[in-house]
Amino acid sequence: MNRLRIPIIMAVAVACLLGASASAATAADFKAAAYPAEVEAKQLGDQGFQVTGAVSVCKKAKFLGTLAAESPTLEVHPTYSECTVELAGTHAATVTTTGCNLRFAAAAPATKEGTVAIVCETGKEIEVAVEGISGCVIKLPGQEGLKAIEEINASPSLHINAAVTGLSWSSTAACSLAETSGTNGLYREGKLNASAEPELGEGSAEALASGFKPATTEKIALEVTGA
Repeated sequence: MNRLRIPIIMAVAVACLLGASASAATAADFKAAAYPAEVEAKQLGDQGFQVTGAVSVCKKAKFLGTLAAESPTLEVHPTYSECTVELAGTHAATVTTTGCNLRFAAAAPATKEGTVAIVCETGKEIEVAVEGISGCVIKLPGQEGLKAIEEINASPSLHINAAVTGLSWSSTAACSLAETSGTNGLYREGKLNASAEPELGEGSAEALASGFKPATTEKIALEVTGA
C-alpha cells in the first residue's frame, strides 16, 4: 500500500506544480515605468454601439484613470461626445457615463483574451439619450467579463482594440424598439455611411492609452506584461 501511495502523491504534486506554472505563465498585468501614473486613452476612429433596432456612433471618446501600481486590471472613466443614433431616422444623442467606469482585465499582449467590465455606483447606468424622441433612453447596466479585448504594446503607449459582444442593455418604451432589453449588444468600430447614417463597421473600436506623471504632460511608458 505504501509503495503505491508514494507514486500517487508524487503525481499529484507534479500536477499541482504544472498547474501553478501554467497560471503564472498566463498571468498578465498593466505596468507603468513609474507610479502613480495617470492614464489617458483616446479613440483611434469612431466608436460604435448596437442593440436591436438602434445603432449609435460617437466621433469622440476619451478614457481617464490612474494606475497606482502594477495591476491585473485598469479602471478608467469613459466620456463620449459628438454622438448620433440611427433609430427610425438619424438623431443626435447624449451619452451620460456619470457614476460608471470601465475596468479592463489584462491579457497576454495581442491575444484578444482581455475582458472589460462596466462598473457602476448603485443606481447608475450608462445612458444614451436620443434627441428628438422624447423620453427615449438606451441604458447599459453594470456587467462583468465582456469579450473580446486585445491589448498591444506600442511603446511607450498601449493600443487597445475592443470588439465586445454580449452586452446587456435596456431601453425605455419611448424608443419603440422591437425589444426593450437584451444581452445581444455590440461595441466595435463605428462609421457614418454615404447617407451620413451611423452603422457598425467590421473592425474593432480602437484607442491608444498613454501614461503620464501626475499633473504633467510628461509621458510614462505604459505596457501590458504576460506570456
